[in-house]
Amino acid sequence: MRQAAATPACTRDVATAVDLLKHEAKSSALDLTRIVAVGHSAGGHLAQWAVSRHKLPEWSPAWAPQPLKINTVISLGGLADLRNEAALIRRTCDRETAQLAGTPSAQRPDVFADTSPAEMLPAGVRTVLIHGEHDDISPSVTGENYARRARAAGDPAEVLLLPGGSHYDEVSADSKAWAIVNAQICKALGL
Repeated sequence: MRQAAATPACTRDVATAVDLLKHEAKSSALDLTRIVAVGHSAGGHLAQWAVSRHKLPEWSPAWAPQPLKINTVISLGGLADLRNEAALIRRTCDRETAQLAGTPSAQRPDVFADTSPAEMLPAGVRTVLIHGEHDDISPSVTGENYARRARAAGDPAEVLLLPGGSHYDEVSADSKAWAIVNAQICKALGL
């Protein structure tokens, strides 16, 4: 399993895509108060990053004033703590964190401060971390560790385990576990 890079170019692309929703809302019936960010694996990391963007330091290449506020994120087997999960990322994604976050420089002294959602707490969002019981790429302990940090910072966070689920059941609409994921998405949208 390869995780997409959280490099400045990647995060800028995500930020641009999310903020396009503000422009689309003007010409369509898009209710910006009923948006939930959902992502799987590397996409789970990026979804958590996207809802935390308002916490970016101004020196970050992905910083923007007044990013779209998203109140809930559902991370399906995502890894949100690049600093503390380096060994797991190396083992399961065959990546070094420098490939994901970059290397420190005078412009970016702490590369995790603008790439790792765990470093941007409290984010003021509700986080649901969903992991398959047998997920060995992003085991439930990664979600539990993040949720513990988020709650300690004052953010609501919960971890749900998909019984018998793998890393891929988390996103498969054909899996038995999908009913749990779908219910959380519907709940977040107020459906």
